[in-house]
Parts: sequence; structure tokens; C-alpha cells
Amino acid sequence: MLGTLEEDLKKIEDMEDSAEFQMKLQALRKRMLDIKRWSTAKYLALFLLLLLFRFAATKSMLTWILLIGGGLLVYYNMNHKMPGMFFGKQESLQDVYAKEVLEPLLQNFYPDLTVEKKGIAPEDVVRFTPKSQKYLQDTFLFFHDDRGLLMGNLESYHTTGGKHSTTVYDFTGQLYCMKSPVTVQGEVRIVPTDRAFLLKNEVQYRYPGCGKGEMKLDTEDIQHNEHFDIYATDEFGTRRFLTPEVLRVFSEKFAGQELSIYIKGDLLYIAIYSGHKMFRAPYTEADINNLSFTEEYKKLRGSLEYIEDICKAFEEK
Repeated sequence: MLGTLEEDLKKIEDMEDSAEFQMKLQALRKRMLDIKRWSTAKYLALFLLLLLFRFAATKSMLTWILLIGGGLLVYYNMNHKMPGMFFGKQESLQDVYAKEVLEPLLQNFYPDLTVEKKGIAPEDVVRFTPKSQKYLQDTFLFFHDDRGLLMGNLESYHTTGGKHSTTVYDFTGQLYCMKSPVTVQGEVRIVPTDRAFLLKNEVQYRYPGCGKGEMKLDTEDIQHNEHFDIYATDEFGTRRFLTPEVLRVFSEKFAGQELSIYIKGDLLYIAIYSGHKMFRAPYTEADINNLSFTEEYKKLRGSLEYIEDICKAFEEK
């Protein structure tokens, strides 16, 4: 678990203070730089291949130099540098960062933690996030602890229009899953309401509405009823969960945030629309060259404290 910032930084600095660790870190930086550079070179190589088909019949010396150079670039890439770039699976900067930086760094405080690409079943995700077409999960932390906690990023979007389509992002934020303080028979969904454009009355069009077997419930908290819709198959379990303390959490801790809750059996799911992703890999060459576990932890500390706050807000009282 987390200690004080000073204690945690001392632990990481001690880990970094060895020749063996620095050698591994330097090799990691080089690996990430290769991925960064060759992801750019990939597009250049593809552009040159397109030129090959476009100007195959030309006798221009410059064109042939470009084409031959492009061919050599592709050959070197496929056979020596990164053979998975065009054929097979290629690792991304985020993949490497998650497994080689994030996972070992956080294992100093959560020994059983692992990082995976996805964490929550798609059929569950659609129950408590805005309606969309494409749902992309990434960088999920599995804590493997008594709380059953896991959390990670979700981005969802849909396209509109025909020939000139537009991408509309419906959700960018974090998903959480943990043991629920209350077990329900079936499921409970608590999702934000919207306001009609003209009459300003409560409407529900962004999230799935009341489905088969569900009932729409209200609470004694008028403010909560104005901002959230509650759909449930288990009224008794729902009211056991929505205690005055939990309602206070909604009205105070998450005021002004888009938050949704989904309880399925003994599991509690939370979606928070933060507008950003957590745990991002360094992207520029300068950031990769300066990669440091100590500096990464300083950037991650606030996110880790926020995760702990989320858990405490909904733990069994």
C-alpha cells in the first residue's frame, strides 16, 4: 500500500541506485526510442511504396533513387530492425511502458499488481457507459487484493454522416471494478440524467434507459433524483446500497463530475468521465531519453491517491 510521498520516493530511489538497474533502464529507453522512430519510418516506407506503383514507368533518376531507398528501408525494417512492423504484431510505446515501467514500479507498493490491456467484459461496459459504437479499453491495473480492485481507461466513440463522416467521442475516462458492499439479485444501474433543450426537464438519451425486468426508482434525496436515474431489478438491494452516506458521496465528492454506477451480483462497477486517460507513456524522444522511475512515480502519485479515494468512498461502512 501507499506510504508517505517521502517514504515511497526513497524506496524507488534505492531501487534505481544500482548499476544493474541503470543498464536495464538504458536498454528500455533504447527499445522505446526504436519503437518511436520506426513507427514514423513505417509511414515513410508506405509512402515510398505508393510512389513505386505511381511512377514505376518513369525514367527519372531521382524517382528511382527514392524508390530504391524506400525498398532498402522496408527490407532493413522487415529483416533486421523491427520485423513485426508490417507483418505480425507490433508492440506499442504504451504496451512497453505498461509492462516494463508501470507494472514493476507499482509492484513496490502493490506486490501482486499486474497491468493488462483490457479489464471489463464488453457486455458489462455497455450497461453503465454512454451509448456508442466503438469501445476501446487500455492499461488496466489488476491489484489482486482483498477488494478485488481493477481499473483502467476507456474511450468510446461513434461516427456520424456518410461520405464525410465525423468522429464523436462519447466517453473518455476511467472504469473501476471492485467487490460491492451490497450483493444484489440481478443488477442496479445509476446513470446521469440529461436536460431537454427547450423545457429543461429530465430526459435520458445518452445512457441505456429502463430495460426489460428493470424498474425506475427514486430516493428521498431530491437533488440526487434530479441528477441521476436509477434502474434496478432488485429494489431492496438498491436501497441497501443507497444509504444516506452513499448519497452524500454522490452530492459532495462527485459534484460536477459525470459518474455512473453498475452493480451486478457482488461486483460494483464505476465509470468516471474525466476527459483524459491515466498512465500514459512518454511520447517525445526527449521524454523517453529522460525516463526515470522516480519522476514517473511523482506524476502517478496523484492518480494512485485518487484511486484509493474512490475505493474508500464506496467501501462497506
